[in-house]
Order: sequence, then structure tokens, then C-alpha cells
Amino acid sequence: MSKPRSIVVAQDGQSLYISAEGSSQVLRWTIATGAIEQVAHVARAQGLDYAPDGDLLVGTGEGVVKLDAVTGESHGTLVPAGAGGIAGLTYVGVIGVPPPAARVRVVEFYNATLDHFFISSLAPDIAALDAGTQKGWRRTGLGFDADDRPAPGTSPVCRFYLPPAAGDSHFYSASAVECAAVRARFPTFAYESPEVFDIALPDVNTGAYPPGTAPVYRLWNQRADTNHRYTTDPAVKAQMVALGYVPEDYGPDAAIMCALA
Repeated sequence: MSKPRSIVVAQDGQSLYISAEGSSQVLRWTIATGAIEQVAHVARAQGLDYAPDGDLLVGTGEGVVKLDAVTGESHGTLVPAGAGGIAGLTYVGVIGVPPPAARVRVVEFYNATLDHFFISSLAPDIAALDAGTQKGWRRTGLGFDADDRPAPGTSPVCRFYLPPAAGDSHFYSASAVECAAVRARFPTFAYESPEVFDIALPDVNTGAYPPGTAPVYRLWNQRADTNHRYTTDPAVKAQMVALGYVPEDYGPDAAIMCALA
């Protein structure tokens, strides 16, 4: 080993990876035994870090290559030599790279005793209601799909809990303006989360929704025990309107958000 440059702990916590620029080596030192073995030969090996997919990133002074962290097999080049004007690269670091958004189901429940609807994409909520922890709730078989985290073209959906005096129910909005307005206007509402899932917004003037999405309708029961129903089904929307519910919000079709189609 000549001219060691960087050290990172192996993901199993049992060894260390060491880069050696002078000998163009990536080495693994087993902590328990002190044994050192060559994992890979990388010209001018310098900075080390892990990619989000678990590969070992190795700086070469002019670019960054990827290796299988166990076998040392090459997984190609992450940053080509000289890309973006890189020259004399010494350190490699990966900071806060989130995983991509995944499709998540927003499940609808109904409580016949309360005559209330509830939706959630959160596993603890769904598990609790399915198990009967909160009595009286049953799946309707309906719901819609959204993203579990930010994705291009989406907005975070906030959630409020309305205390018993205001309805004993929940309210959702994908509009940051509306979320802020509800917090200011109704200080007794519990602001449970600024982001329970992520979803696209329709055009606030026309109600038009982006390609690859479907309108979600929000309907209010107009009762003292305030409750809203969220649905993508026009027939369900018509049924609720016939029962006295009022559709809310954007455009002539009154879509409030846009589910993944």
C-alpha cells in the first residue's frame, strides 16, 4: 500500500475500506484479524463513499467509479474523467440523496355509526383500522394512488384532525396556501402533518389535471360534525351530492387534487 488517501467503514461494520493512490489499490482491512486484502485495482484511488444503491464509490483524481462493495467488481463509471471540469478530485461524498418516490395506495374507510369517511396511506393507520383498534371502521374498497414522497410535479398533502366539537374527523389539502389558511383560521384543529403523501394539483382556475393523473373530488357533508369524502369516482361524487354533500374546490369539475392514474 502506497499513499493511503481515504477510509470508510464497511456496511457490515466488520472491516474498513482503504484507498491507496500511490499503488492504485482499494483494500479491505478486517478489524478482528488485521488481515488486509486487495478488493480492486483503481488508478489513483482516492476518496471513498457509498452510493445510495450500496455500491462503493472511488475517486480517481479525475472522475468517480463504482464498485461492488463486496467483490470489487466494476459497476462502471459514475462521473467520467473531467466531467463538469473536475480535475484533481481528492474527496468523494454522498449527502442526503433520497430514494425515488414510490406509488402508494390511499385507502378509504367508512364508519356507519358516525356516518364518516376517512382516508390514509399510512401503514399504522391502515393496520389499526383493519385490526379494529378504532371501532366501527371498515374499508369501502375504494381509494386512489399517490406518491409516498416528493416527486416532480407533486405537492405535499397536509392533514388536520378536527376535535369532537368540530367534527371528530380529518381534513386534507395539497395546497400550501390552503394548509396555511386552515391553520390560521382554525387554531383548535390539530395540525397532524405537513406531508402524509404527495400528489399533483389541478389548475387552480380551470381544474384541469396533468396527463397521467385523475381528478380527486373533495365533498363536504355540510353538517356540524364536519366530514369530507375524497373520491376519484364521478358516480360516487354524484351520489354524495344527491345526499347533500358540497363539492370543493378548483374549476367547474371541482377537483381538489390529482391522483396517479
